[in-house]
Amino acid sequence: RILLKEIMRKIFAILVMFMFLLTPVSADDNQTATDVEEVELPESTVNPDNPLYGLDLAIEKLQLALERNEDAKHKLRLKFAEERLSEVLKMIKEKRLDHAEKARERHQEQLENIRAARANDSDLEKHDRLVEKFDMELKNKYRDKLEDKQKERLDKLIEKAKEKREMQKTLRDDKKHS
Repeated sequence: RILLKEIMRKIFAILVMFMFLLTPVSADDNQTATDVEEVELPESTVNPDNPLYGLDLAIEKLQLALERNEDAKHKLRLKFAEERLSEVLKMIKEKRLDHAEKARERHQEQLENIRAARANDSDLEKHDRLVEKFDMELKNKYRDKLEDKQKERLDKLIEKAKEKREMQKTLRDDKKHS
């Protein structure tokens, strides 16, 4: 078991080094986050349109699998969820709504995993508020730059996420009152 764990750590280290070697470097080193007015997100380096995106997701799963501390694992899941939002934003800016939709679906999956692990959590409620602001900013700042069909897709994407948030909020409230 110890040998397997050591092998997994070495594989993880090799994959991380591989990712750093293939990740494009930003010309502006001061840019550490994507800013949608008030919403600050981590910078997304590998996006859904990148051939290495699957490897990036695999590394995230490996990080979660190797993490033993539940609090640290929870924080990682939240960080990965925020990275998915950053990918959504970048894909919308590039008018790549097919990839934005995929990133948003992965964001929703991340949230479901977080909720399954911790149904009542202040970090999760904070993240939900961030997502609400994020969606408002997408609609207010980027919607007008899209073509009509893309606007419809963006509206559906935002509405679907809002419905899921409201459903989860109702479930959380029900659990608090029972």
